[in-house]
Amino acid sequence: MEKMKRGLGVFDGSTSPARVWTLVVHNDFSNFGDDSRISDKEDVKILRDEFSRRNCEFRELASKSKDEILGVLNQENKLYEIFGADEKAPEAFVLFVLSHGTSDGRIYTDHLSADSSVEESKYEHYFTSDVWNGLHEKNMPKLSNCLKILVFGSCRGPNSELRLMKKTLNDCVVGSKSMWITAKPNSENFVILYSTVEGYVAGHVPFSGGGAMHIAAENDDLILMNLKRENLKAVKFLLGIEGVEIDAKDATDSTPLMLAVEGNHSAVVKYLSKEMAARSGERDLDIIFKSHPPDKLQRGLDEALCDAVDGGHVDLVMDLFERGAVVSKCNKNLRSPLGVAIERNREELVRLLLSLMSHEDQAVAASSALIIAVQKGNLEIVNLLVKEFGADINVRDDSGNSAILLAFIYCESRIIDYLLKFEHLDLVMPSNNGSAPVNFLFHIQDQEVQKRLERRIKVQMKTRELMGQGDL
Repeated sequence: MEKMKRGLGVFDGSTSPARVWTLVVHNDFSNFGDDSRISDKEDVKILRDEFSRRNCEFRELASKSKDEILGVLNQENKLYEIFGADEKAPEAFVLFVLSHGTSDGRIYTDHLSADSSVEESKYEHYFTSDVWNGLHEKNMPKLSNCLKILVFGSCRGPNSELRLMKKTLNDCVVGSKSMWITAKPNSENFVILYSTVEGYVAGHVPFSGGGAMHIAAENDDLILMNLKRENLKAVKFLLGIEGVEIDAKDATDSTPLMLAVEGNHSAVVKYLSKEMAARSGERDLDIIFKSHPPDKLQRGLDEALCDAVDGGHVDLVMDLFERGAVVSKCNKNLRSPLGVAIERNREELVRLLLSLMSHEDQAVAASSALIIAVQKGNLEIVNLLVKEFGADINVRDDSGNSAILLAFIYCESRIIDYLLKFEHLDLVMPSNNGSAPVNFLFHIQDQEVQKRLERRIKVQMKTRELMGQGDL
């Protein structure tokens, strides 16, 4: 498979990386004197390397005045001049504003203001709203359909703003407003994020940049790690991009397969394991189990057993059992392997699963399975459970429904005839809601059978009365 050219991302429905412009506004703060928070240069290097590696157009505005910055961000022709672009607009425009700022949305430049005698207004400043208002479609009509991603690393935004993310990404020393996504400016195609202040203040590695810089600089390998939801289409797509490795590891040493296993994303697990098996020559099953954390291995085995039964893979069932899978364990959907085998009418697997249990467990499991077999109308499995594994024909489900009562409810005439052959079949014990076989006598078409059954019920009721169990 030919690898796709590396990019920042792909819009849904497209097969090519999006055309992306990236602009970084930053300052060197040489006028600030002895200030430890001068991490912008390192941030810019990280961003330049990463976005260039992703084949994005990368530009920067370094130590520009307020008027120069807003002139570019408010006038479409000047923005186009910077990128040397033709009339074709980008599909995405990513703007990073790296500077000092305050919690009212203020962003400082490193140019002295006209009134530099007052400390609070010593340097020129503009506001976050100046930026997004300038990029609005009334000023930038060519960018109206362009996705605009604005990342402000200068401040935490005005306190009054509506936040779409209330929890912090990390326990950050600058408090609960260290990073959020805002609903402003309430326009289409805008995504606005407030990152923390510079790395030194935010509690990251000194002089190495804030949270947004590290997020933006993740490798393509780590993008794959971030697929926490089961999205097989996205996984396949990402693996087709140049530089994305199927066995890459994230910061916690987890591979994509490990994350898929941990998240119970069975479709992704199956795809990744087969891809890895084809490349390594190992069995995909061995690859899957090597990817399980020790504390999650048992769950993985039990889940896989249900899947194997569901697919009718007898050899795989035996393999999983030998590895330690529990044949009586329910999966995440509360379905047991035996129940799945009955639902799929897999008589061979029903016999195999019961044979793998201890003699004591067989009868209990077979009795519970009898309820499912009656509901599914599978006479052959009903007979197997009763004759070969000692299922109790008088077993009841959680609602007190007996096997014979369920056979009547589901109009399973063959199973009714089969169960009626057993003299010890209980025909009078009602369910929790009072239903009993006698309530369904009128369903029987054969008058002779109906009369025989009615006499049999009367005998059982009389016997219970004599034994003092008439109220049961």
